[in-house]
Amino acid sequence: MATIEDVRRALWEAYQREAQRECGIEGKMSEAWCEVQYPTYWDCESLDDFLRPCGLMVYSYALGPSRRHYFRVGKRDKQTDSNAWESPDPFAKAVEVINGWAR
Repeated sequence: MATIEDVRRALWEAYQREAQRECGIEGKMSEAWCEVQYPTYWDCESLDDFLRPCGLMVYSYALGPSRRHYFRVGKRDKQTDSNAWESPDPFAKAVEVINGWAR
């Protein structure tokens, strides 16, 4: 399982690569902002469920196809729209997507 630190590392590396381009980075003040999301009390049957993150939001105007990008827990890997994905491991999916942005 990937962690938020893996996501942050992938973002750092992607922005570093983007900064090396001729035009550099043009973005917003919130670039690379991340929010880890947890389920509500009503969505959980146990403390373990309650403590387990259910999603992640990554703000990246400069790299991604949108401003806010959502990665949620799902049974299988799939992209639900242009700025949202589901995966059994949303942090690993975020790393994969971020690595694809900075090519």
